[in-house]
Order: sequence, then C-alpha cells, then structure tokens
Amino acid sequence: MYKTILLSGALLIGGLCISCNSAPQTGLPTGAQAQAGGDNMTKTNNVPGKQSMGRESPHPDIPQTLLPEHQMTAEQKQKVDKLIASLSALKVTELYGKYVDLNTLETLDYNALLERLKGIQIIYVAEQHTNSAHHKLQEDLLKSLFQKNPKAALAMEFLYRSKQRACDDYISGKITEEEFDKSAQPGFGPWYNEYYINLIRTAKQNNIKLLALNVEKDIKRKMAKDGWDKLSPEEQKLIARDIDTTNEKHKEF
Repeated sequence: MYKTILLSGALLIGGLCISCNSAPQTGLPTGAQAQAGGDNMTKTNNVPGKQSMGRESPHPDIPQTLLPEHQMTAEQKQKVDKLIASLSALKVTELYGKYVDLNTLETLDYNALLERLKGIQIIYVAEQHTNSAHHKLQEDLLKSLFQKNPKAALAMEFLYRSKQRACDDYISGKITEEEFDKSAQPGFGPWYNEYYINLIRTAKQNNIKLLALNVEKDIKRKMAKDGWDKLSPEEQKLIARDIDTTNEKHKEF
C-alpha cells in the first residue's frame, strides 16, 4: 500500500527523527519532491509532522511501524530498537548508501531501493534542509528515475507556484540561470546556492520538467486569517482546488 524509504543516514519513524550522529528529535523534515509519470515511479505514504507526546495520531491510515514511539506496541518498539541499534553500530560513512523501508524495517542498498520504487508513480523525498547528503540523494534519485522514464518531473516545495513561468523558461533555455535566480524568487533564500541549485541544474541539464509547489507566505496568512472568499481569483488559483477539512483530528493538529 504505502512505502516510506529512509534517506541517507537519518531514520524517520512517525514523529521521530534519529540522525546518525545526534540524539532523538521530535518532528520530521520536509522538502523537495521528485515526481514522475508512467509506471516506473513511486508514491510514499504521508508521514506525520511533529507529534506531541500523548496526543492521538491525526493520521489513522499510517502503517503501524510508522506510529510515534509512544503509540507503538511492545513488539513494534522492540523491532525498532533492534533496527536503531544495528544502524547505530555502523560508522557514519557506512550509513550512506543504506536505506530503510519503514513499512517492513528492511535495510536496502541503493539498487534495492530503486527496485522497490518500480511501479509507483510519485516519490516524496524528505530532507533536513541543510543536510548535503539528503540533497545528493535527491539528485541521484532524479537521475536514476529519469534514465528509466524520460517523462520524469521534479516538483519542489522550494519554489513558488506563482513563479512557474520562470521554471518553464529556465528549463527550456529562454532565460539564463542568473535570470531564473532573480525571477523565481525561491524560498529558503539563504540556502539556495549551497543546497538546492545543483538539483535545479540537474533538471536543466536533462530537460526535466520543473514544477513549483509552494504558496507565498502572505497568501497563506491571508487564507488562514480571512478565509478562501477573501482571496483574489489569482490567489485562489495558487491554492489547492479541493481542501478537505473533514478530518477533525488533522484539523486540530
């Protein structure tokens, strides 16, 4: 049903993020997404964000192995502890190139990871924004998936939907990289050249469709404060057409 893959040296289990060289933290990274058409791509599950201890999960459809630690059974907790112990025993350099399917808690190498992604359409690649290894994995996955399916596309939370024209013009060669930098006005500005530019260049070099996903913060604030009806028609086009607020637990979360 769902598959969630561990990306480059950070173990993600429900609301728990365990880095290979740090103590457990609450919360999950967010980030860039690789999207592709056809049968050779992937879809992962919607993992929850930060969870407060003792609160019931707002995502009842998440596989049991992805539950926050305080919601696991003793057997599940034992399996997770065993996996963490085995990974923690490795040197940091040995962790790179190892990935964990959180549905099954299997450890995979890169080729096994690609094999696991067959027949699934969308891949969500979580990240810690300033972790270079995570961004390197995003580049590697994009290149590998593009080789298997030339219709692959790269969708980025990093870019604003209102700037999609700039994305199209850059990939097609109508504007230079410098012009793209100025016109796209990407989010996370201070980190752009250090962590994100290589991924965008990879899309450019391979003529991969670049899709902008995010909405400017002022529009989000306006939506939250004043509601949908107060948005202009242009602003409404930048927000999802269908917004499901029927899940009360998720809404509260």
